[in-house]
Amino acid sequence: DSISSRVLWVLLAAWLLILGALFPLSISEGESYQVSTADISSPRVVMDQLAVASTGKGTRSQRAVYSKLPEDFQRALKERQKNGRRISQGRLASALNKALEAPDLYNKQDWPTAERREDLKDLIAQENKSPQELQRFNRRLIDLTFPNSINSSVGQATWITYAGMRFTEPFPITARQIRPFGEAILIPTVLWIGLGIVAMMVSIVITSSMIPDMFQTGSLHLLLSKPLSRNLLYLSKYLGGCIFVSLNIGFLVLGLYLDCGIQLQIWNSGILWCIPLFIFYFMIFYSVSALAGLVWKHPIICIVVAALFWVICF
Repeated sequence: DSISSRVLWVLLAAWLLILGALFPLSISEGESYQVSTADISSPRVVMDQLAVASTGKGTRSQRAVYSKLPEDFQRALKERQKNGRRISQGRLASALNKALEAPDLYNKQDWPTAERREDLKDLIAQENKSPQELQRFNRRLIDLTFPNSINSSVGQATWITYAGMRFTEPFPITARQIRPFGEAILIPTVLWIGLGIVAMMVSIVITSSMIPDMFQTGSLHLLLSKPLSRNLLYLSKYLGGCIFVSLNIGFLVLGLYLDCGIQLQIWNSGILWCIPLFIFYFMIFYSVSALAGLVWKHPIICIVVAALFWVICF
């Protein structure tokens, strides 16, 4: 009955759609010299120095960077210099990234020591820079301008992408550094909330009517007309509910395991161990629900009793 159930196939189709929607989610690496909020270790110092530069004071390099910032941000800096107006760190990072695109940011008088640096010597001599080379050059100049307030860029960044499209600012770490965090914290948290709480509650609700439905008018007489004892009939209904949930959870967890492995390169067999662990826990809670269905013959009471037992277990 569990395998031929229409609800089973509807749920499997729903899991397939969810897994298909999650599959394009991935992590990509690339060369990037953009300024992220994590790169700015002392945002207040940077904004104060730029605000001073808006009055024509400060170092020459600070005034040069200020001149390449967007006009609306320049106005915000002037207001900050007058009345201490607060500016968000994210807005500061966006404004500095606009300065990275300026082809004429560098001036020998503004950065007199730049020509003596090995990492800048070739870029200064190069006339036609590619957009990536220009971004790298300007980022290095900004790093020199705010040496103790902005961390130097390593040129490697990681993005969260969906179907190849980047929708987050670059993280200044590599995918290899992100994966241990994903395995140790992110994936266990998602599995604990998604499977341990949400899926468990949904499973209890969906299977809560299996036992009470036996006592509907005509249903029990039809079942008892077969050569089955009442105990075996009750046990078969209980096992049918467990098989129903096992097929759904097995399909979902296996899909998540393949998704994490293919897209995130996280082949963690611990994800697969969630299948027998979930089934074991569900059999305990479902036994309480099935017993309540036998006594009170109502699915709502089955859900309430199972939920109360769940709370007591916590």
